[in-house]
Amino acid sequence: MRSLAILVLAAAPATARAAEPPRNAISIQPLAFASDGVAVQYERFMRRRWSVVAGPAVRFGAGGDYSSFHAGLGAEVRYWILGEAPLDDWARPAMVGPFVAARLDLSWMTLSNDVQNRTIGSLVTLAEGAWLGYRLTAFEHVELSLLLGGVVRHEIDPAGRLAAYTRPALGFGLTLGWMF
Repeated sequence: MRSLAILVLAAAPATARAAEPPRNAISIQPLAFASDGVAVQYERFMRRRWSVVAGPAVRFGAGGDYSSFHAGLGAEVRYWILGEAPLDDWARPAMVGPFVAARLDLSWMTLSNDVQNRTIGSLVTLAEGAWLGYRLTAFEHVELSLLLGGVVRHEIDPAGRLAAYTRPALGFGLTLGWMF
């Protein structure tokens, strides 16, 4: 009987680690609120250490006599370097820990003069980025991800009045969400 109790206790850590990791996540980007907007995303763990992310963003900006509306879509592929992070006990690689990502964003923005009640112009932006990130989880389902990367932005006037403009930029990202 004593041997059986020791065997059960020795096997307990192995069964605790057998928990199935979440394969989906829905997140918001809290920094979007600072620019009068909202950005949400859905992430799906596809294959060993790979996930895909997609989501829309909407922002209302400008100020004073002007207003703007910005709508965009983003897609991203992530590779989870370790597939684990401190305090996580998943049975196999999960969407936690350090990751690298490639992202593509497409957006449309329009600027209006509210006093004269007219549209000043529009802008289409295509952005490609390479990111390095890290995700932590709390209570097995709450996710917090920090990202840092470089982006190349191509800005185009759809009316053709302005020359296209390409510029590099550094980016910082933050997501907060629920994994399931």
